[in-house]
Parts: sequence; structure tokens; C-alpha cells
Amino acid sequence: PVPNHQVLGELAGLPDFKTEEAEVRDQLIAWQTAWIAESRTERGDTIDFFRVDTVKHVEDTTWKAFKNAIIKEQPSFKLIGEHYGASITNTGGYLYDGEMDSLLDFDFKNIAGSFVNWDVMGANDKLITRNEQLTSDATLGQFLSSHDEDGFLYRQAGGDRGKQKVAASLLITAKGQPVIYYGEELGQTGATASNMDKGEYNENRYDFDWDAVASSDMHAHYQKLLNIRKNNSLIFSKGDRRTVAGSNKEGFVIFSRNYEGQEVIVGLNILDEPTTVTIPVSEASYSDLYSENTHYNASEGTLTIEIPARSEGGTVILMAD
Repeated sequence: PVPNHQVLGELAGLPDFKTEEAEVRDQLIAWQTAWIAESRTERGDTIDFFRVDTVKHVEDTTWKAFKNAIIKEQPSFKLIGEHYGASITNTGGYLYDGEMDSLLDFDFKNIAGSFVNWDVMGANDKLITRNEQLTSDATLGQFLSSHDEDGFLYRQAGGDRGKQKVAASLLITAKGQPVIYYGEELGQTGATASNMDKGEYNENRYDFDWDAVASSDMHAHYQKLLNIRKNNSLIFSKGDRRTVAGSNKEGFVIFSRNYEGQEVIVGLNILDEPTTVTIPVSEASYSDLYSENTHYNASEGTLTIEIPARSEGGTVILMAD
């Protein structure tokens, strides 16, 4: 290995496959693409995508050859890569060139952090810009927490579970792929090695708390949001994003996601008390998908809704009846 070289050197002292040699590259690609056939069930289900770690430590030729080989096995197969620090303004050259289909978005947690800590409109503006730049060929997977950094609830939310809930709503209603770090959907969190100096045993690499699942209000929140996204996947994955109402002073924002004539209206409240808002609408009545049993009737082109406190989810997701 070449010392300190990003591609030809070793990472953290770990042995390095010499993928720049064709024989090694071809063997690794054959091994990985074989998983598609090896894992296929009798019904035809198989792996849909790979999460690729540390993409910048392997040369471009290998990733391009890998992508070519794997889509021959399954044309719809996708690769989401971890290029540390990637964001909408820093894609490292791995998109649009036959390497990755998506990158993990390291900036999203910062946007979400500013959102739950009073800059709701600034964060919303950044997400509108992000939304406009993502395409089906070059997209990002947004996340709040990971094993490499402090947990969102620990760092950005300061232990406030309501802020974590609102950030989760921002995550799951945004364009891109929502990536959930195990345990955050239960409210598990912690510091990383930079704080604790315990390496792989840092606080944010906890055992998953299976006993907490059934009684977790956080889990119920994530589950509800993910089902809403699944049932309206084209709107959330492809739709535009427009601001309807909101202000930093009032602590809420309402935005719409629209795709091919279908619309959902999302309201998020960072206050720990409910807030009542009146917005312009185009239809006569709406249902709140988040609360399931709440319905609203419009009056003269406006709709008055109540967004719950952040501790209660801080979320409404409206769809016209």
C-alpha cells in the first residue's frame, strides 16, 4: 500500500484489496453480484440495492465496472454510497457517471437541527433547493444519526424527544431516501468516540432495545410516517416542494408536495403546545393522514387546522377527500 493515499493506502490500518488490479476487481465484482441470485426467494424477491461504504477509498474504474455488472443481473438495482461529508453541494463526482445512484446526505441532520431549533423557514428554504436539484438519476439518502457521529437526539435535539419526532417527520416527508439508524426510532441515542474515546464501543453503537418496541411512542410515530410515505410514495419521492405558510417566530411551517395532480400538505410545529393555522386550499375537505380520524372542511377557500405539540408528534399531513 501507498502510505496516506486515499485510494491506494490502507484505511485505519485495515488490509486493502488491490482493486486496481483487474483480477482482484473481477473476483470481488463476481462475488458481490452473485448475491442477487443467491438471495432470490421462490417468489422472486431479492436484494434491491447495496449501501456501499467508504466509496472514496476505491478507484472509479472498479465502481463503474461493478455498476455495469450488477445491472446486467438486475436492471433496477441501485447503489447508495457513503462519501463522508456528501451533500447536495458536494457529491464527490460519484453521481451522473455510472458509479453511484445516490449518496448519503451528511448535511441533512444539520438542516433538521436548525429546523427544530427555531430556523424553520431557513431550513425549509434549503430543502426546497435540495428538492429541485435531486433527480431519479442522482439523488441523496437523508439521515439523522449514524454510527460515526453523535446521535441526533443527543446532539442536535439536546435530548428533547419532541424535537426528534419533528425531525423524523422532516426526514420522511423529504425527497430522497429516508435512512433510519437503528434504535433512533425508539429514542435511543448517544455520543460517539470523539466524545467517549471508546471506538467501536461508543454510546451511539448500542444494543437495540427490543423490549421497548411495543410501548414506544417514538416507534409509533416513525411507523405512522413510513406507512404514509409508502402509501403516497410517488408524491414524496418525486413531487415538488412549495411553502404554504409559516414563520420562525410562530415556530411552524406548512409546505405542499405535488406530483402529477396529486398533493399532500405537511404541517410541522416545533412548539411544545398545539398551534392553530389558517391556510389557503383548493378543495372542499381534507383528512389528516397522521391523526387518521381528523377531518377538516374548508370555508371560502381557506382551511383552519391544528398542528399538535412537538411532544405529540408536531405533525399534520393533509390530503384532499
